[in-house]
Amino acid sequence: MTEIRTVAIVGVGRAGLQHARAAKLNGLHVVAHASKTRNSERSCAFSREIPESKPYSFDDLTICDCADLVILAVPPTVTDDVASTFIRASQRILIEKPAALTTSRLRELLQAEKESRCDVVVGYNRRSYPLVSHLRNLLHDDTPTHVDVTVVEDMEYIRGAKSADLHSSYLRHGSATHFLDLVQFLFGELSLYEIQTQQSPLDKDFVNHSFRAVSTSGVSIRVSIDAGDRARRGLEISTSRGRCVHLAPLERMSITRNGPTRDCDSPESREILDWPSSYPESFAIQLRKIITGDVDTLHRLDDSLKLSMVFDKLELASNKICNE
Repeated sequence: MTEIRTVAIVGVGRAGLQHARAAKLNGLHVVAHASKTRNSERSCAFSREIPESKPYSFDDLTICDCADLVILAVPPTVTDDVASTFIRASQRILIEKPAALTTSRLRELLQAEKESRCDVVVGYNRRSYPLVSHLRNLLHDDTPTHVDVTVVEDMEYIRGAKSADLHSSYLRHGSATHFLDLVQFLFGELSLYEIQTQQSPLDKDFVNHSFRAVSTSGVSIRVSIDAGDRARRGLEISTSRGRCVHLAPLERMSITRNGPTRDCDSPESREILDWPSSYPESFAIQLRKIITGDVDTLHRLDDSLKLSMVFDKLELASNKICNE
């Protein structure tokens, strides 16, 4: 494939602009952009910040011919409709998560990728957070033995920022999809058991989930998903060498060495790492890996399929409670 020098961005919202900034930081030229409403406030703001970018209509697929890399950063329902078309029209594409909203649709995307020979990456940018990379290196030398994962969905944000038809599929595009992707990225594919559901006492439209799992690497994992206090979200990992690693949320990590008189809550021997700029940096890091071909740690469509199958099981369990 040709060297990546130019980028076209389809979708000019928050994520699209972050990708454009990341492209410029990596020395790439943003040569084109497209949006459904060409004269919208967001489209005009994008043009003001990236004036050299040529505007295209959303349905004009020739935008895929004008750049070495296409970035599809549109709302999840739109992505679900058009991702296959853009895969077939592009040489390389980065699709903002989620690539699709159902397992069957993801299978269609995998077929489109195979037939078109397009190189597809899905934008789970949390994999590229500096502290996530640091954690992965740490666990390479000190194997995890048990993981507790607390996922908290911000339903107020989802209702305010997402269309009504996305409110019921919050697991597939909210915090859960990022956190469970990280779990499979760090520890391996999950086999779920002991799935439990409960109507949230805090939100009538939310179903709390909890389950246990074992990863392909043999790690025992416990996950809870609720709509409570977001300050609780994060990963707590016990390791074979007696460390307790707490990544909460994803910009702050504490590492404590356990002993006969210490536990994970003890301030003794605790190392604290903070990386408040993780979110914007992750877009630049993710794109740099695509440019250099270092894509082994990035999320691909196969990963999306595995993740979607986890959500299938959780949604099946929650449907039972909704139908009672």
